[in-house]
Amino acid sequence: VVEEWSDARNLSTAALYATLCAGAALYGLLSGEVRRTCLMGASFVLLFFLPAMQVFFPVGLLLAERVLYLPSMGVSILCAGLQEQIVCAVWRFWEQ
Repeated sequence: VVEEWSDARNLSTAALYATLCAGAALYGLLSGEVRRTCLMGASFVLLFFLPAMQVFFPVGLLLAERVLYLPSMGVSILCAGLQEQIVCAVWRFWEQ
């Protein structure tokens, strides 16, 4: 269990939030429908991963598969939205 801020296992959590911040910075470049999809996926990751990280309060369990189902669903939704945006951009490029 991570008990100190200086623990090396906090790097993965910091990398996750850095990725989410970079995604938030690129959020304005997305179209309307994909924007809503990506926002829903990112909120699934953020809201359901917070209790599993045990940052605000101890949950009493180690990181188990049962607490990662909903965050992984959020990552899947986020990837699907970004893939849709990329496919549409490539399609528009090939139509020209």
